[in-house]
Amino acid sequence: MKKPILFLTLLFLCINFYGQKFTISGGLVLSDVVYFIDSASIETNKKTGFSLGISNEIKLAENFYQVLGIEFAQRGYRIRGEYSNFDVKLNYVNLPLNWRYKFDLDDIFMTFDAGPFAAIAFSGKITDDGSSEKLDFGTSTGQIHYVDFGIKLGYQVEFESLRIGIAYNIGLNDIAAGKAEVLKNKSFTFLLGISL
Repeated sequence: MKKPILFLTLLFLCINFYGQKFTISGGLVLSDVVYFIDSASIETNKKTGFSLGISNEIKLAENFYQVLGIEFAQRGYRIRGEYSNFDVKLNYVNLPLNWRYKFDLDDIFMTFDAGPFAAIAFSGKITDDGSSEKLDFGTSTGQIHYVDFGIKLGYQVEFESLRIGIAYNIGLNDIAAGKAEVLKNKSFTFLLGISL
């Protein structure tokens, strides 16, 4: 947890040093996974988490921008059933590379974002009937891959320095190391931000 916070702080200082405009945002994450075991689909439930990040907007053309950023985001899933009852939480550092189109409606901007993201997991845990243990990361069966990647889609309303929006992250990488399992992240994030 200390490393991502340090990295975000250094990024904040670098952006501020060069005098560029940036946005600090945070929000509620609702996540679950696409889950298969031996080609059989497993039903999962959404898990709540939070996100916190910094982004920078670079104008490329009229109403068209590139957005670079870094964020901490919690993802995971829950399984509730007769024989299985557990929660999985994964902590990621996300690196989105998005393109943004803005509609100028007088004092309000509406924006649409799309682009790829890469994510690196730095910790995680599984909670089963009240007892918790750390997740194992690696390439062996029963472990989780560190790296995830996929597509991010987003919509925001901008009013002066305030940003309110929603984003959907679609994981394309199978994060389950075992051959019998398929796990792909997916999440909605409800964001509130401020531009400085």
